[in-house]
Amino acid sequence: MSNTHDVIPSHDCYAGQGDPYCIAVRAPASLDRDRVEKLLERERSRYVDTTPASRRAFESARRFVAGGVTSSFQAHAPHPLYLEGGRGARVQSVDGTELVDFHMGYGTMVVGHAHPRLQRVLRESAGRATHLGAPTLDSLPVAEELQRRFGLETWRFCNSGTEATMAGLRLARAATGRQLLVKIVGVYFGHHDPVMTPPARGEPDPGVLAEMGLATQPPTLQVPFNDVPALERVISEHGADIACLLLELPMLAPFPCLPAPGYVEAVRALTREHEVLLLLDEAKTGVTIAAGGATELYRPEADIVTLAKAIGGGLPIGAIGATEVLMARVADGQPPIYGTFNGNPLVMATSAVALTEILTPTAYQGLGELGRFLGDRLREIAVAAGLPATVVTAGSRGGICMTAEPVSDYWEWERLHDVDLTELLWLYQVNRGVYLSPAPRLHWTLSTAHTADDVNLFVANLAAASEELAA
Repeated sequence: MSNTHDVIPSHDCYAGQGDPYCIAVRAPASLDRDRVEKLLERERSRYVDTTPASRRAFESARRFVAGGVTSSFQAHAPHPLYLEGGRGARVQSVDGTELVDFHMGYGTMVVGHAHPRLQRVLRESAGRATHLGAPTLDSLPVAEELQRRFGLETWRFCNSGTEATMAGLRLARAATGRQLLVKIVGVYFGHHDPVMTPPARGEPDPGVLAEMGLATQPPTLQVPFNDVPALERVISEHGADIACLLLELPMLAPFPCLPAPGYVEAVRALTREHEVLLLLDEAKTGVTIAAGGATELYRPEADIVTLAKAIGGGLPIGAIGATEVLMARVADGQPPIYGTFNGNPLVMATSAVALTEILTPTAYQGLGELGRFLGDRLREIAVAAGLPATVVTAGSRGGICMTAEPVSDYWEWERLHDVDLTELLWLYQVNRGVYLSPAPRLHWTLSTAHTADDVNLFVANLAAASEELAA
């Protein structure tokens, strides 16, 4: 494999240490596909041979749990890796192995596993009550901190990102009197029907229930990320019926992708012109890519922000923030936001400690520096090996996409990314002590517990794989 290459910066709008950047390595020489396939078969066999307890657990679980996993995201052939615990930046599998965790519970555990301060507050809170189903003082410091970080006046809590976007969409529809939604193609905004739409090229899609003949709501419109003309066409044609646009900044799944220069400003101008509300889903980006998430980095001036994952310090949580005018409707029950476990005292107590005592300015500086260090090292390896790769970092989040061109939307990723090479590198990492998302994808989330040694293991594994590919 040739090491001739070009390095292509893409959308490197933020120059500060740890700020988002994207860079691609163009490798003109094609990979030896026979070599890729042989290495892939070897790594698959190694995975099976070294995870017998996970295989047995999977076979047993399938008798009681649909598909042997508790979330469809956890499914992975031939069987997922079953975990039994975690501490700091490491997790332990049922096979008795310890791995450095770069998955971190789908980006939830930015505070690290089993943080002593969080364990203490959980014990103290559980000693008072595990659930009350009534307002408690525990929610006040969390709401106040979210108001400070995200600049929206009023908040409500729920139990997941799915619940948050579901409530946010209901609020947008109630406030505008409109029914249509616009979402970005390929982005996961939760698993309720209006947003669980298969990728489509601009045409309306009524969602998963429609595939079973059960659609009960208007279709959802879709536009590619970074495509202002496509958004302009959709809004111009349907604007009078569109309640809101769902947006994620940067786009993190199925691959990390930064907004192009001017994209955020153009989106906000278009939505305002047509009185379409902007719902910024920060379930994945909130308090991970910066203290105030995408709201802090990109200043989109969203009407509604939804949060989840990392704000809970490891417990299930969702949150909806909106302007005072919009949330006045919720206060009046137009629409209501229900939920038995909303504002659960255990969750609120943990969230308050995570946000105010652990995820501090010093912590974010460290996360940004470590993330940039990881991204830079991975890029250097790709350059030296002539490995086609696009590396994206944003605070504690990042990923390496096996494409030789920067991708700016879902369709480019679908066309360009190398599926076999991605699986090979995922297996290579997991087989050598680095735990990644079970998709498999080469994404990462760093925590306050990660060290340079942890990052160097990730880097060393990629370097070793690159050497084998070039042999």
